[in-house]
Amino acid sequence: MSLAYSAEAVESTDNSPTLAQPSITTQRVIGFIPFSIELSQDWGQIVPELTAALSDGKDVLDATAFLTGTGTNQPGGVLNIGGTGGLTTTQRVLTTTTAVYALGDPYLLKAALPARFINNATYVAAPGVWDTTYRFVGGNSTEPFQMPTRGGEMLGRPKVELSTMSTGVTTSGQKIMMLGDFKAGYLIADRLGMQVELIPHLVGATNRFPTGQRGLVAIWRTGGGVVAANALRYLEVKLWRGVLASRRPHRSSSRTTARPSSFMPATYSHRHMRPSRSTANSSSPRFRSKGPPKHRARRRSGERRGWGRGLSFSSGPRSPRERRGVIGAGTRRPAPIRPETLLASRPSRCGCAHGVARASVLAIPNGLARTQFEVNC
Repeated sequence: MSLAYSAEAVESTDNSPTLAQPSITTQRVIGFIPFSIELSQDWGQIVPELTAALSDGKDVLDATAFLTGTGTNQPGGVLNIGGTGGLTTTQRVLTTTTAVYALGDPYLLKAALPARFINNATYVAAPGVWDTTYRFVGGNSTEPFQMPTRGGEMLGRPKVELSTMSTGVTTSGQKIMMLGDFKAGYLIADRLGMQVELIPHLVGATNRFPTGQRGLVAIWRTGGGVVAANALRYLEVKLWRGVLASRRPHRSSSRTTARPSSFMPATYSHRHMRPSRSTANSSSPRFRSKGPPKHRARRRSGERRGWGRGLSFSSGPRSPRERRGVIGAGTRRPAPIRPETLLASRPSRCGCAHGVARASVLAIPNGLARTQFEVNC
């Protein structure tokens, strides 16, 4: 709702709020425990004990569903990020350091929560996370205690322990703490509570005759979901952005040539290479060298000793003698070679035989291609 000041004797404006009208669907949960009549005769407290077990199972199930439920045939969990009934990445707060939960991160979480929700805010985390937080350095002239006592408040606000939350404080992507006004931000809808009923006789599947068993059945309906996302925030361990990046080889040798500014494909110098007779009709681009003396190969193509011998690129006109072996000249044209799929085995710079030369197209700006070769040893 937006209000405004006005001058004396001026007609007021319409300040009606916009109602979001959130809806929560209550989902059915059912639990059933059969037991024999003999057991009920020998143990008079079996019904109260099984009822307590069903109640405990309900609490465990709800604790998981209200946190990470999918919203399909179950409540939507508060940390069902981007899904039904959950928060979004807009309410996410990342730790300062990658894969590290440090002293200043709880302060970042508190600073991200709007001030209007601070007075009713509560911290939520797993017991192991609270143990880690309690052991943070404090009580000196540079940094105060965040938790004066293990069972006390956190940064002046109440805290609760939720055993279903993650404890991976050094694992990237884990959501380890929440803060917010949960009364305003998350709604739990219960229908009639849990009902437990006794079935006096169970029947068999064949003739529907009694089996000498009784049963306890528990039914309840509950639902949940975020109704005011701005009232909640969650702390996530920062993700290492290089986790999907490939590591550079220990030793590498690269050479780059520019493609001529024409529609023709890049020309490959074929004077030192030819397809192997054993693989001439194969789709595998394997080659063997037919190289001239080493000094001539180095002088003409400028290649270094090792993997590149016998393979070079041409970016301009060549002599008539050299053009006889250039791919694309004359009528004898071998099958085209795709640079991004070329894989040729050559000795590496260190002289070992297991080096592999890989070619890949780096960019194609305005028709100019740049091809890079690397050797992994």
